[in-house]
Amino acid sequence: MTIRNKIALTFSLMTGTLILVLSVFLYLFVARFGQQAFMSRVRERAYIAARTQLEDDERNVAIYKDVRQNQLQTLPDEEDYILSANPSERHRQENEELHALPTWFYEEALSEGDAEFHQKNNFYVGIHYPTHQGDHLVLVRARDTYGAQSLATLRHILFTGFALSLILTFVLGRVFSHQIIQPIARIITNVNRIGASNLHLRLDTGNGKDELAELSQTFNRMLDRLETAFELQSNFVSNASHELRTPLTTVMGEAEFALKKPREAEVYVTSLENIYRESCRLNQLTSMLLRLSQIGYDGQKQQMAPVRLDELLLEFKRNLDERLPDNQVRLRFEDLPAEEEALQLICNQEWMELALHNVVHNGIKYSDNQPVQLALSADVHQQIITVQDRGIGVAPEDQDHLFEPFFRGQNVTTYQGNGIGLSLAGKIIRSFGGQITVDSTLGQGTTVTIAFRRVS
Repeated sequence: MTIRNKIALTFSLMTGTLILVLSVFLYLFVARFGQQAFMSRVRERAYIAARTQLEDDERNVAIYKDVRQNQLQTLPDEEDYILSANPSERHRQENEELHALPTWFYEEALSEGDAEFHQKNNFYVGIHYPTHQGDHLVLVRARDTYGAQSLATLRHILFTGFALSLILTFVLGRVFSHQIIQPIARIITNVNRIGASNLHLRLDTGNGKDELAELSQTFNRMLDRLETAFELQSNFVSNASHELRTPLTTVMGEAEFALKKPREAEVYVTSLENIYRESCRLNQLTSMLLRLSQIGYDGQKQQMAPVRLDELLLEFKRNLDERLPDNQVRLRFEDLPAEEEALQLICNQEWMELALHNVVHNGIKYSDNQPVQLALSADVHQQIITVQDRGIGVAPEDQDHLFEPFFRGQNVTTYQGNGIGLSLAGKIIRSFGGQITVDSTLGQGTTVTIAFRRVS
């Protein structure tokens, strides 16, 4: 079922339910009011009948007869009964209809002075009327024929009105839902027109104040991200192709040079050394690209486990000292909490060490092996790792692009690198739920901050 039909059906059901409740209430109110009004008319006739047939004053009797005959309309099937208040005598006076009346009706009339009872359309009123000749029970019975016909007509009108209102509300609901769905359908049409070849197109946000405008703005923001991702992918492929082609060209050139004609042994050794150096560079580049592709933001491709960050940094420093004995990296732990859980991070230790390796090695390389500070601090809210160097720094216009694959700043052309290390580190840190930021001043140094929020 389409949303348009669902809206129309829901609108019809809600309106129909409201109309049905009001119709039932109206019917019950009219039926109750009609019964009370007719019962009052029967009660009046019961008192007039008692005074007409049991009053001693002849003048009053004549007046009551005149009122009954000339002023009051005779009710349908109206009948008067004068019965004795004595139960035994009353039983002899009762006919089959009166005998079928409930006992409480007679008892209430005698004890309370009057009683009412109705069954289907027959209404009964009994009054206790004492005279000097004895106590009497006056009963009047009438049939509310006109009331029953009025209720039947009311039922017909309400049922017809209810059916017509359902049809009308469904039609109006269809029109109303069309007005609601039309902007959404327009958004769907416009979104379907946008493909990889025209990602620059955007949706019209209208007045920019309602939920549909917010939906269009959300789509536009998504399209901005998609366009950026496509551009990054295009740049990544272009840069990767360039980076891979450079060592391959060197290897092919050296091989072609060596095979072109016989040469001395020293020339072959030099060519093989160049081939080996470029092959190592190519191997390093492909390894970094493979690692970059293996890191997922959701962490599903990694084996995660609790790792103490202080122990991780100590082990990282030991491994660094073995590989680079002359490094000047200094560890500093600041205000570490006593609880072991405060220093734990759920991560993949191998990938975390790789991220630290890329960041710290950048500090060593771009500071020409000057002192680099590797610090750890933690509190109840977060864990922070900072890497601070006194190197060449990063130009302000380059800082927004540091985490893009293959990007290299304007002032690092004399340093060997491929622009993947910091991008890979950023992707690893984000996959562990952390944030990595860079604060740098050109010519003074760089501070890289890695922050993880603690999770209870």
